[in-house]
Amino acid sequence: MDTLKKKCLGNRTDVEKRKPISHVFGICIAILPVVILVSILYQTNRPAVFTVSNDTLKISSSYGETIQLSDIKSLELKDSLPQKLSKTNGSDFGSILKGNFKADGRDAKVFTNAAKPPFVYIETTDGLIILNDKNQAKTEAFYNELKSVVR
Repeated sequence: MDTLKKKCLGNRTDVEKRKPISHVFGICIAILPVVILVSILYQTNRPAVFTVSNDTLKISSSYGETIQLSDIKSLELKDSLPQKLSKTNGSDFGSILKGNFKADGRDAKVFTNAAKPPFVYIETTDGLIILNDKNQAKTEAFYNELKSVVR
């Protein structure tokens, strides 16, 4: 009889030991979408980083790219975004705009905080790029740096 009790209790104890593992697994499965969402929001809200070196303009961000300075046809500093600006593939979380957009009917790559003008308009052989930094002074300094190296 004692061995039967031990067997029964032993089995019950094994089942009870398995429950916490299944609970932990369930909690992990439930938390995974939240972690993914938070990481996407974090990436979306990170400002793009613009670097001019070795005859290139590098835009480091999601949807970023590297542009040869010789491919830049014109530069402009404007206080507003195009009237008709719509996302085709990218993110528009609040005032942060990143990715591929239509700007007044033409394709454009956009890396801006729409609430923080001015905006640098870069016309390249491949199309329009609109960008800005997190504050006016940094955007203007970047524009002046880029203007001094573009021929």
